[in-house]
Amino acid sequence: SDYSPSDLRAYWRDAMAPEFVKDGKKSPVVVHVRVNWTLGRKLLGVPLLFCMDTKTNMEMLIDAIQVQLMLRYNVDATDWSLFQSSAGWDALHAETQLRSDGLVTLRDCEHLVLHWDFPPASLLKSSIQVT
Repeated sequence: SDYSPSDLRAYWRDAMAPEFVKDGKKSPVVVHVRVNWTLGRKLLGVPLLFCMDTKTNMEMLIDAIQVQLMLRYNVDATDWSLFQSSAGWDALHAETQLRSDGLVTLRDCEHLVLHWDFPPASLLKSSIQVT
């Protein structure tokens, strides 16, 4: 198997997060920035880090990510896709795309991957300075 028992346990905990969450609970959010590159996918720079309500919706999550993109990279673009990842899994290979118009319940520590097929030049320029 390609995955260790601890990887599988981490995935089980993430995938089976409890449905009941108290109002006001916060979740840390880690957003890796991934792009298509000449030889495949590549992660850029340092992940975006922020905290938000565990009970949220897709619009609020996207807004929070856009604010972080503007603060970190001075990028105001929405032509990206959002994927769910896990702390124990490789963000380069995350394939579970988040698509929801309703309520989103974030995990205890939510790991996401923001993916661009054609990243803005300003993102590439800024991330090269960081990495």
